Amino acid sequence: MALWFHVIISFLMIAVCRLEKKHLHSPPTITLHPGAEITFKAGEPVQIPCKATGEPPPSYTWLKNNQPLAISNIDIKQLQSVGTIVINEPVGSSEGVYQCNATNNFGTAMSLKAVLKKAVQEPFPSVKDPKIHRPLVGSPLTLHCQPPLSYPKGLVYWGEIQEGARLKSIENSARISLDYEGNLHFANIEVDDGLSDRRSYYVCVSQNVFLRSLHQGEDQRIIPKQQQGTPRPEAPRLMWPSANTNEVALKGQTMRIKCIFSGYPTPSVRWIREDALMPSKVVNDSFGQEIRIPDVDYPDTGTYKCIGRNSVSEASRTVTLRVESPPFWKNDKQPEDVNTSEEESARFDCQAMGQPKPDITWYINGIPLKDMLPEPRRTQGKDYLIYSKVTKSDAQVIQCNASNNHGYIFANAFLNVLAEPPTFTDTPQAVVKVAQGQNVTLTCRVFGAPKPVITWEKSSTRSLLERTIVSGDRFIVESTGNLRILNVANEDQGTYHCMAVNKFGDDEANGELLVRNRTFIAKAPESQSVNASSDVVFRCGATTDSEERMKLKIDWLKNGQKIDYEHDGSKNVGDNSLRLNQVQVSDSGSYTCNASNGLDFDSVTVKLTVKDRPDPPHSVEFKSCTSNHATIQWSSGKDNNDPITQYTVYYNTSYDEAGKFQSTSPVPASRLTTTIQLLPWTNYTVHVRARNALGMSERSGFSVSQCATAATRPYRNPDDVCTRSEAPPDQLVITWTPLSRSELNGEDFHYIVSYKSHSDPSAVEQKRNISDWQQSELIINDQETFKEYEIYVQAANKEGIAPLNHLVKKIGYSGQDTPLVRPQNFHINTSTLNGTYVEFLWEPVDRSPEKIRGFFKGYEIHFWRSNEPDNPRIEVVIVNTWIPCHNLSNQRFRRHTSETSENLVKGHTNLLWPHSHITAAVLVLNAGKKGQMSDTITFTTPESVPSVVQNFRVVERGSHHVKLAWNKPAEPNGRILRYEIEYRKAPPAIDQITVLKVTNPDQIHKKIHSLQNETNYIFYIYAVTSVGRGPVNYCEESTLPSSAPSQPVVELEVIGENSINVSWVPDLNNPPRNPGNMFYLEYRKTGSDDWEKTEPENEHNWINVTDLESGASYEFRVIAKNSGGDETKSDPKTILVPRPGETREKSSVASMGWFIGLMCAIAFLLLILLIICLIKRNRGGKYAVHEKEKLRGHDSTRDDEEAGFGEYTRTEDLNKSRASLESEEKPLDSETDSLGEYEDPDPSKFNEDGSFIGQYGGKKKVNERLDHDATTPSALSTFI
Repeated sequence: MALWFHVIISFLMIAVCRLEKKHLHSPPTITLHPGAEITFKAGEPVQIPCKATGEPPPSYTWLKNNQPLAISNIDIKQLQSVGTIVINEPVGSSEGVYQCNATNNFGTAMSLKAVLKKAVQEPFPSVKDPKIHRPLVGSPLTLHCQPPLSYPKGLVYWGEIQEGARLKSIENSARISLDYEGNLHFANIEVDDGLSDRRSYYVCVSQNVFLRSLHQGEDQRIIPKQQQGTPRPEAPRLMWPSANTNEVALKGQTMRIKCIFSGYPTPSVRWIREDALMPSKVVNDSFGQEIRIPDVDYPDTGTYKCIGRNSVSEASRTVTLRVESPPFWKNDKQPEDVNTSEEESARFDCQAMGQPKPDITWYINGIPLKDMLPEPRRTQGKDYLIYSKVTKSDAQVIQCNASNNHGYIFANAFLNVLAEPPTFTDTPQAVVKVAQGQNVTLTCRVFGAPKPVITWEKSSTRSLLERTIVSGDRFIVESTGNLRILNVANEDQGTYHCMAVNKFGDDEANGELLVRNRTFIAKAPESQSVNASSDVVFRCGATTDSEERMKLKIDWLKNGQKIDYEHDGSKNVGDNSLRLNQVQVSDSGSYTCNASNGLDFDSVTVKLTVKDRPDPPHSVEFKSCTSNHATIQWSSGKDNNDPITQYTVYYNTSYDEAGKFQSTSPVPASRLTTTIQLLPWTNYTVHVRARNALGMSERSGFSVSQCATAATRPYRNPDDVCTRSEAPPDQLVITWTPLSRSELNGEDFHYIVSYKSHSDPSAVEQKRNISDWQQSELIINDQETFKEYEIYVQAANKEGIAPLNHLVKKIGYSGQDTPLVRPQNFHINTSTLNGTYVEFLWEPVDRSPEKIRGFFKGYEIHFWRSNEPDNPRIEVVIVNTWIPCHNLSNQRFRRHTSETSENLVKGHTNLLWPHSHITAAVLVLNAGKKGQMSDTITFTTPESVPSVVQNFRVVERGSHHVKLAWNKPAEPNGRILRYEIEYRKAPPAIDQITVLKVTNPDQIHKKIHSLQNETNYIFYIYAVTSVGRGPVNYCEESTLPSSAPSQPVVELEVIGENSINVSWVPDLNNPPRNPGNMFYLEYRKTGSDDWEKTEPENEHNWINVTDLESGASYEFRVIAKNSGGDETKSDPKTILVPRPGETREKSSVASMGWFIGLMCAIAFLLLILLIICLIKRNRGGKYAVHEKEKLRGHDSTRDDEEAGFGEYTRTEDLNKSRASLESEEKPLDSETDSLGEYEDPDPSKFNEDGSFIGQYGGKKKVNERLDHDATTPSALSTFI
């Protein structure tokens, strides 16, 4: 009980002994200084602020230009309770330097000085006429501007203006630059710099933002003078530098240095630091012309160099930068106020730095210390003042001024002499919680005069009376009185007491310290390296003190900044993991898992590296540019965390299409330059792309400058100089392959086309100039037919003619005319005839120039199916090879022998259609024209092997069978007799081939049985005619695993009295599961127990059942079976067999009355149509092929001996002209033969569309041929 009583009494005593805060006297302190510069508008009120504290409150006085300022409260008034003054209507005389003084009984404080200036902007001088500039295109130009007086300093820029329109500002570029003085520089003049509107001018504008006013300078106009061709390249020259070669920058400020270069092409500008690496904080601006160095510091001292470079050369300027500084407080510590008591000492420090080193000046109450009488108790050092044994009369305000040639700093600090016991201004918190290992500060601030001595004691939580003095390396009592405990341990928990003592008294305050177990991360995330667009998950777990567990939370930071989960990632609430979706390179960085409870925290930082394609290179420029090559250099972009392996340079010329580029070979990543070959008279721009393992970068920006090469004469003459053989007979057409645009090499490009008669020694060479570089021919009219000329074509431009050693002269010819002769006695060698091949023979023609009317090249054989005259095939028989444009020394042509020993010309073809009626003719060719066709001949080709069977496929498969289907050959080439199918196991199995024959040529499907289950087979198929097999087609398929067949689905249909058709679907599954390969029926009368069975059906999916009992009901079911013996029965179905005369469930269509009537009507119409056709034929009516046959050269007005395979004519006319059937010269079968001349033709010999494709059958009614004719190949004929 006594213990608690003492504790309560102690707290009460502490509370009662706390003194209320007294109003203690104090010298003045300036709390609000006026600005260094204050600007006013004439006639508008302006404030100069000043405010101070002190006890008693201070009074204010003002100095203007170091002289007392009279405050009348009319022109100048002071605001209440502060020192701020207001000048109501300031004028020019109001300008000056103002300073505020605050004074009470204990001293005078001084404000910083403020310069008051009047805002002003004067106009530009008046100019009557605009200034005109007439520079050459490609040369530099500077438009000068002398801005008028302006305060604050005016903003200067240039614009384009015309009558009635608003000012349009001029955009700066690498070519057009503004210097710091307001002049506008053109690195080179372009035609477009001459403004399109004659009423438009360039003007310099000065704008005063404070006054919101602007003035325009004189009008200036540029009239560029154009040169012929491309402007001559000019080397870079320095037009304007912003700095001297030696320049001073002030610490803490931003330094700007700029270089403007002239030159053509426009120079690119870059900056380097010669004595060290360029600081990373330096910013390139104004298209590389300017660098900005923010927050200048002493390490920025050095040598900087700007380099202007174009394709001609480079120029540079070096600036040596020296960093100096206006004064600043050392360690940011100004002189401090001192509150002390009598007989104590006081020290004031004024420690300032700067370059040059600042001078220190002391003032006391505004009076320079040097003007005051010496005081024995005051000691003055270089940068300090010390007072000893102070008295109350020593209260004062001390001013310190540190200055150099760049400025000054100024501070007030007071000396206040008091007699006060300790008083707490800031006591320890009642309870402070801290975690193990942390540092903690227990607050204790005390005021007293003299300054109290602070000590700390600690008591345990069990007894406040058991105290120990706090000491040790981990405990630090700061000058303010606070206790700082380092690396807190559990034993540091307890109550801490702060005790303050001076000669006038003592005081005490205390607070409790609670120590918690530290928070730590138990499951740390791991660093990751991924490719862009991947998803990333970081996982993290932590533990903490049990008392703080509810406050534990985990946050994620990126590069030290808290993550915005809505935009930067998503946090999983369950396990506090961080998920980043579709990461990009910008997501790379340090990720921190931070576990905290409000008391302490633990964190783990890992690294995420996201790799992607590199960023584009930059600063692409021409390092050099000569007449035939250029060196290109660039700077590397970011590799995006995967090393760059190579660069590719792409260049575009003035001849290339927009967006079309040529590339160099890859450049290793270790090099940032490459060289390309150049063409004359061409402008080049380039860009560069980088590659790493993840792909190619986007393209860089284009080179700022161009590389322009000089013109030269063409390197070569056009190739392929020749004449056009098919030109009209009165023209000489000279042709050539034009040069490409990149080969023109200069202005005024043209072709010089020369020609003269080769056969006339006295002929004069003619020349024609062709100015269109894309033109590829010259037409010269009024020439003789097929005459020789010496020809050549030269390339030339303003610089000269292509070298003569590249000139080739040729022999060319004027146009050729249609030959006047046509071949005679055109026939075939019947002994060579087969289904596709025959040899043609004919008599040679007269080759005289008058007949050929050109170069005799040879013959051209045309042949076609007789009923398809519009689809001929052609074979060319070359007698002489035509070399139309040979060099003067070369052979003109090469002769080919194509004549037989009987002096006949022969030709052949292997492109005939088998089993077809063929018409053929031959004509004469010269090198440009075709002659008239010979008389046509006709003949019939024998059968041949058919073309390949089409669309061969498996349409059904089971465990032991497959069903094959196909389409007929596109070209039967005769009558299909059968199909032959072969099959065997597919490799690697070794198996014998099994052969099946499908003897019905109309059958297009076949089942293959008795196959092994789960086995791969290859199936082959051939179509067969009387000549043999056609090409093979094949397919491959596997059988299914062995299982019971799928259940078939049955359909029943009455097909007649006592007959039922039973059909079934083998498998309704999609895809089929395992259809059976053979089927049989079981049926019985309804009510009977015995089933009757049919024979198995292994080809069709139907069976007809006959001899059923009329009026009885039957039950049917289908049993599916496979080769393995497995069976599956269908569901049974019942049907009633109708009695005679009853309506059937499903009547046969063939037995319906309407169907029989319809069939009779169709038969009658067909009979009438047949009679009409026979009558028309006997009367000699012409078929519709007459006009097309005439177009093929079959003239019906000629004698039958020349008509060949002509149009169909009357029978009686034909009998008058044709030879007997036994003539060897007559074709074995004539187009006038009719199907009616043969007995009952076999219907099987007709194709599906009714066309006759087989041999004629039966006996001839008249003029029966000899037996051997029937066996010859030509006895086969085709009607199509």
